[in-house]
Amino acid sequence: CTSVYAFEITMTNISQNFTANVTNLGLNSGFATIVTMIVKQGATPYIINAFQIGGAAQTINWQSGSTPSGNASKKDIFAFNITNNGGTYTVYGQLVTFG
Repeated sequence: CTSVYAFEITMTNISQNFTANVTNLGLNSGFATIVTMIVKQGATPYIINAFQIGGAAQTINWQSGSTPSGNASKKDIFAFNITNNGGTYTVYGQLVTFG
């Protein structure tokens, strides 16, 4: 059984690369969800370079196989697809830029 739930968060005034920590996820085994984070970049871009679920570090499996770079003065949208397979989370990340 699989299902998808979506969450969206917008962040501004970012001053360094940062860790996204998703708490109270409540994702049952066999289910998936998408967490989308919109980062409004300034002159110096920053990225989500680490991901946690309830404070536990997760590996981000980036779309291209490598960590992306932020884009100055743009809107970077980070999408994290999360699956729960028997209590083991897998996180797939991608970055799309607008503006």
